[in-house]
Amino acid sequence: MFIVAFFIISALGNIYQYIEEKKSREIDNKKSSKKVFWLSFGIILICWLPTMLSFFPGGIFDDTIEVIFAIKGFGTLSKHQSILYMYILKFFMFVGETFFGDLNIGLALYSFIQAIIFILVLSTIITWLYRRGINKKAVALLIGFISLFKLFPIYGIAIWKDSIFAIAITFLTYLVCKIWHSNGEELKKTSLIVEYVFISLIISFLRNNGQYIIIGTTIILGICYWKKINKSIFKFIVPITIEIIIVGIVQGPVMRALGRESEYREMVGIPIQQICYVIAHDGNITDEQLEFVNKIEKIENIKDRYDPYNVDMIKYYEFNDEFLENNKKEFIKVWKKVGIQNPKMYASAYLLSTTGYWNLIKISYNWKFVKNYYYLESTIAGEGKRIWQADLIKKATGKSIRDLIYPNLLIPCAVFEAILFLSMVYVIKNKRYSNLIMFVPVLMVLA
Repeated sequence: MFIVAFFIISALGNIYQYIEEKKSREIDNKKSSKKVFWLSFGIILICWLPTMLSFFPGGIFDDTIEVIFAIKGFGTLSKHQSILYMYILKFFMFVGETFFGDLNIGLALYSFIQAIIFILVLSTIITWLYRRGINKKAVALLIGFISLFKLFPIYGIAIWKDSIFAIAITFLTYLVCKIWHSNGEELKKTSLIVEYVFISLIISFLRNNGQYIIIGTTIILGICYWKKINKSIFKFIVPITIEIIIVGIVQGPVMRALGRESEYREMVGIPIQQICYVIAHDGNITDEQLEFVNKIEKIENIKDRYDPYNVDMIKYYEFNDEFLENNKKEFIKVWKKVGIQNPKMYASAYLLSTTGYWNLIKISYNWKFVKNYYYLESTIAGEGKRIWQADLIKKATGKSIRDLIYPNLLIPCAVFEAILFLSMVYVIKNKRYSNLIMFVPVLMVLA
């Protein structure tokens, strides 16, 4: 791996050096920048349209169905489902049913606007790179990659809170890049602070871990630019601190008052997997410990259903949430003791549960074989009379292009993380330590 990494980093170095050598002065021509923005926007949109039309109204996950049912009054929601996402979806469902008499039209509008926002953000970043003088060939390759890489439009039309979350993280990364490029001077600008606070609110209210990403990113920015912009840093720190406090109050006391508690099982997926691995493989576990676990999930169910790659097989079948919620400390004690008794099994369970994040080799053309390593949804979970999917291109032409545009080659997250870390190694190798600030938002997501 050391030898392979050396050659990859060397290759990256040659590519980066070529881009830098071709780099010109910053481009202030607004007309030229607008042309690049609308050109990239148009190309990406045209290339993504076949996916939007072939999988109308978009990909709908099990979690999305749960939210739709709750909006319709057929279920309740925990804090696990984002209240911001729920109200955005509720608005589009209302538009579809009220003005078009069709729930599917509302979902399609949501999916289309989400994809447009994604393209707008990506076009903004491409234009910013162009204005910074990045080689035109590199900019063209980036447009081509975003336009033709099949995963992007699939995620663009996925009606799921994580799609919006990904867009928001991308925009946050863009803001951090602007701050880095200006050597912190952007932090003095009211416009950037407003953008940063706005995107921080979106990230914090879309996922429960979003607030930690914002806190970590903000602290690192504050430390890095404290001395460079002196007292001006408070203009940035104060509104962000207020935003963090407001989010903390809403997600804590307010949510509890509304009965929207966090589901503890969502926080302890790995510990559940580790205990279940020991039980499924007849590891060292006492009768007393088995008796406690049995109150959460029947032992025979664990032996029958345990899937090393997917905790959902355990936590959504006859799982006693109430008992777990009322015995959190006892659960952690049992988890620790069983871990001391079975350290190797715990290590195996952890690695199997996180395979897609570290295994670079797990690439497959067979979606069914690797369903536990990747999560794509271009179809509709629980498709019925009111929520259905149509291939509009097939309806119009009699032929479907779904097989052509669907990403049959499935690539693990680990491949993209490897590129991220190799790029960081290259930055460190060249002693450009300040450049590492640009990686912070994504590293916070991984953390």
